[in-house]
Amino acid sequence: MDDAHVTGAAMNEVEERAIVRAVAPHKVLSKEAELFARMLRTERANGNVTPVNPIKGKEIARRFNRKFGTDCTDEYVREWTNEVRAARCPIASSSAGYFWALTPGELAHTIAHLRSRVKKINAAAAGLELCFRKEVPLFENPEVESSVVSLPVRSAQLRKPHGLCSDV
Repeated sequence: MDDAHVTGAAMNEVEERAIVRAVAPHKVLSKEAELFARMLRTERANGNVTPVNPIKGKEIARRFNRKFGTDCTDEYVREWTNEVRAARCPIASSSAGYFWALTPGELAHTIAHLRSRVKKINAAAAGLELCFRKEVPLFENPEVESSVVSLPVRSAQLRKPHGLCSDV
């Protein structure tokens, strides 16, 4: 049966699939990532998941597990989010959850947050690259560089060593 003869709920699925493919024509999404994107788009179209009422990753995972008998977690949801974003699907997020963005303004916070994370990750990588270079001091103050820092520790805070660290 061709798409022109599909009616009712199946027509919505065909339309959703076409929209995801139109947004991301150059990238083949995993089945799970495509289902995730379609779910967010449908929930947005129905008014259930919006910028003021986003959906948490754990809730998305719970719905997937219930509907498809899977064993996914919110970690999978984060992977799918990255996959569909790279394929140009407008998935916005905040600490409150995820939603399908309808305007560039709805994506602005997400884009700013991602760029901020990139800067922090690049700074951490650059620091690690310099870790063992002798010509780069660890601290700017030479007194700190050569001194040993001891912090006051209460005996109740000390834990008994175990496992591989027991000889330390």
